[in-house]
Amino acid sequence: MPVSDDPLDVFLCHASNDYDQASRLCANLSGDGFNVWLAKENLLPGQNRELEIHNALRSAKTIIVCLSKEFDQAGNHQKEVRIALDESALQPEGTILIVPARLEECEIPENLKRWEHVDLFEAEGYKNLIDTLKLPVSKTSPQSNNDQKLASPYIARKKKAVRRRRKKPSSVSRLKKKMSFKPEVIAAIITAISAIIVGILNSPAVGKIINFPQSYIITPTLMPSESFYREDVIYPNEYSDTDLAGNQIYMKLVPSGKFLLGSKFGIHDGNLVQEVNLSAFYIDVYEVTNTLYQACVSAGACLPPTGVESYSRNSYYQSIDFVDYPVVNVNWYMAQSYCEWRGMQLPTEPQWEKAARGGLQGKSYPWGESMPVCEKGVENGAKFDDNVRCNGTDTEIVGNYFSNGFGLYDMAGNVWEWTRSLYKPYPYVAKDGRENMELIDPRVLRGGSWRNAQYLQRVSFRNKAHPDLASNMVGFRCVRLLP
Repeated sequence: MPVSDDPLDVFLCHASNDYDQASRLCANLSGDGFNVWLAKENLLPGQNRELEIHNALRSAKTIIVCLSKEFDQAGNHQKEVRIALDESALQPEGTILIVPARLEECEIPENLKRWEHVDLFEAEGYKNLIDTLKLPVSKTSPQSNNDQKLASPYIARKKKAVRRRRKKPSSVSRLKKKMSFKPEVIAAIITAISAIIVGILNSPAVGKIINFPQSYIITPTLMPSESFYREDVIYPNEYSDTDLAGNQIYMKLVPSGKFLLGSKFGIHDGNLVQEVNLSAFYIDVYEVTNTLYQACVSAGACLPPTGVESYSRNSYYQSIDFVDYPVVNVNWYMAQSYCEWRGMQLPTEPQWEKAARGGLQGKSYPWGESMPVCEKGVENGAKFDDNVRCNGTDTEIVGNYFSNGFGLYDMAGNVWEWTRSLYKPYPYVAKDGRENMELIDPRVLRGGSWRNAQYLQRVSFRNKAHPDLASNMVGFRCVRLLP
């Protein structure tokens, strides 16, 4: 079957022994005007099967899972279903339609019971399928109670809380409404604030001291750009931040300078290499843990996670057994609120990638080119799932694998990490609106997770999710900008 350039309508997933029936279904759907992807007919010799399947799943509007008695718990078809559920988990509700299609009387797998199935072996089965495919996805997607954990893809949302956060005016906006200053007054205020900040930074409570030039005014910026790039200031390689609850949080310096963003082996709009020049910044050594996030919740500055459970643990967020595990079930707004509570922000997409590369240029993983393995104690160890030997069952305690060249842990695997940036095509341009904090479009996720395959752990791989999303595969870390 020739590869079409038209948008993909349907991805067909099936057991190997059901290929003949799946092929006939593919032909019928194609005859009815749908662009269909079927692995055996679309994969070309030499192509990376997992990568191409991921590309197709990510592009498809509808995923049809052909079910039969042959559809058991093993084989590539189950892996495709898992990838499909993971992909739908990272999209807004109603973006991707999943249709379990029974070819014969058989059991429906537990992870597919959330969706209404169609029986193709019945007289009206195919007609019902066509009618479903012609409906807008949002009208066919299952609805759920916000207070319940979704059966699949294991997401919990608190939309009311999110709406409250978005509608809340910023302190700057409120200040603008109340007051109006002349330029000379503003300059005096900024100078005074700068002196206060410098005094705080030199306070023992902050941790390690960074002596900034007294005359240098710290200017907030969405993205370290050329105008903020400096080579004449030397910063310590380590920085110890202390939150308002007294927790010590270690950060590492990512030095200023140029690096190569992206990869020529990327997918979609990621297959581009671009030189980017960044100012120095500090980034958390570890992903934000349950304990650290709880401190922000207790202070009243953060909303609690949308669920206390993780994928396989009924009690996770508040359990003493998982205090040093990455916090999950937090959406983009909640992650940003936490970082702001610490006086910081989420990393931009280039900041995250430069940090993940650990000083290496053009390599696929934080440690180099060797493929990830699930063993601990080796430089290319990571928490992921290849559905064979490395079965990712859930999150891992932070820092359980080797660090990269900058001394950062879990930059590949464990949980996806939120970035500040909107998901827009490359090349990266900081001033094209992708660092706009007010828009509610999808944000970039980086790093792969415990539930994803090896190639998704690459430092250049770009994923995206709606900022409302709160998933047990997604966490974050914070960065501290420098003058």
